[in-house]
Amino acid sequence: MTDESNPHSNVSTEERKAAEVAEQAAAKETPVEETPIQAVSNTEAKDKPVDPEADAALVEDDKEEGKPDDGEAPLDTQAWGDTNSEVGNSVLRLIQNAGGTPEQAKALLFDAVRDNDMSKIDKAELTNLVGESNATIIMSGAASYATEIAAKNVEIAKTVNEAVGGSENWEAIQNWSDNSDLPDAEKAEYNELLSAGGAKARFAATELLNKYNADSGNTQITDTNRVDPDVDTTTQSEAITAREYYKRMAMANRKGQDTAAIKAARAKGRKLGI
Repeated sequence: MTDESNPHSNVSTEERKAAEVAEQAAAKETPVEETPIQAVSNTEAKDKPVDPEADAALVEDDKEEGKPDDGEAPLDTQAWGDTNSEVGNSVLRLIQNAGGTPEQAKALLFDAVRDNDMSKIDKAELTNLVGESNATIIMSGAASYATEIAAKNVEIAKTVNEAVGGSENWEAIQNWSDNSDLPDAEKAEYNELLSAGGAKARFAATELLNKYNADSGNTQITDTNRVDPDVDTTTQSEAITAREYYKRMAMANRKGQDTAAIKAARAKGRKLGI
């Protein structure tokens, strides 16, 4: 006889027991409540508008916290020194992290940066040291750093010449200083001040002028107020990559600007192999 009120009446005893166990287990499970995504009203949207710039700033802050984000070690300035330039330090950092030494960096780059002539870099040796990709970046960075230094040196020359009354006076002071009895440590201190430019360079030039005038063997320099027209404020063109060339040309064409300098910079970059 079948008991219609009992769903297990047509099954065996073992099957009925298994079903009862399954039902009891299911009853003990805690149901998962799904929270539906709530729609945002127009009023709420106006009160809390999306701010892409703020979101981007948060992302940049996260990047800053994790620097350097390329996983490379920062420049060891105690071993490598500090160029006081972000570009210059980046060039040294690349060589450092490629396994190079300060001596190798100086041998490869010093003359080229000093003379603003990247053809003086042995590119084959540089590539062998740091790899082709890094060598290209270093060549471009060194060119930019050299241009940066050249521009700074022009400003320092103007500052110094104004402080002592012209380039002829400064040349006389330099010649005297090189052959004077000033201690090497003192000369190094003056050179550091001169290299800093600005007020420090002006102070160093004035101090050297006073020491020059205090030497009885020198003809005193008293006219320090004339304007010196001899400083050439024109710097050599920088070297740029093809990508940078197209970017600058597009901008210049949009603005109707002259493109001669951009073309000269690309010609120099092509000559350097960048």
